[in-house]
Amino acid sequence: MTNILDSLEERVNTNEFQRLLQTIADGWNTKDAKKAVECFIDDAVYIEPPDKQFFQGKNQLYQYFGGDDGFDMKLTWHHVFFDEEKQQGAGEYTFEMNDIIHHGVAILELENGKIKLWREYDVTGNLSYEDFLKTEGKQFKFTYTTPHAMLKA
Repeated sequence: MTNILDSLEERVNTNEFQRLLQTIADGWNTKDAKKAVECFIDDAVYIEPPDKQFFQGKNQLYQYFGGDDGFDMKLTWHHVFFDEEKQQGAGEYTFEMNDIIHHGVAILELENGKIKLWREYDVTGNLSYEDFLKTEGKQFKFTYTTPHAMLKA
């Protein structure tokens, strides 16, 4: 007979989600790929669409995160959002490795308290986070078209 508690899905709250993301950062920042990969389910998918990166399962993720030797890298989370009902969240990050700085957003889906899907969108450059966001002296022109207007076009 199956224990009813074994079939219940582990759900996390916003604080636990933030700790999960910080655990990944701590693992990457200390060359501890095992620590980071433990935040993922066994057959997790890590993707950067459309076809930049695709890794599936803890073995591939462990190697991608540096394996036994680790990589010199640094991950910093800036803003983290989480929908407790859907067990989905996102985080804006800065990632540094090999003198290259990446700024991006990772969108995550959880299953039983661990990451099932990591989908990231990333911009590569050499700007600090503050300089990356700086708009001083730049001209931006935004055009907003309502969905209704697009249907008439």
